[in-house]
Amino acid sequence: MMSAYEKLTPSISSRSDADLGPLIGLLPDLVDKVVHAADHRGWLRCDVTDATWTATFLEVADPASATSAVVEGPTFVITAGTPGATLA
Repeated sequence: MMSAYEKLTPSISSRSDADLGPLIGLLPDLVDKVVHAADHRGWLRCDVTDATWTATFLEVADPASATSAVVEGPTFVITAGTPGATLA
């Protein structure tokens, strides 16, 4: 059986609708295939080996500032031969 896992992150500078912010965090409770959802801007740092794919969310505190602080968000690990991702 084949399985796939998709990691998505919004762009660094895009703005979301402020009214949707609280709803985005509810997605994992509403959609069983969604593992993590947050209203943060940033990118993914990925470390890929033959055995694992480790993805860490890097989140920009203020997308309107070129000198904004960047903080690490959650990290997920996908292990070869094991469906799904686990929170590291």
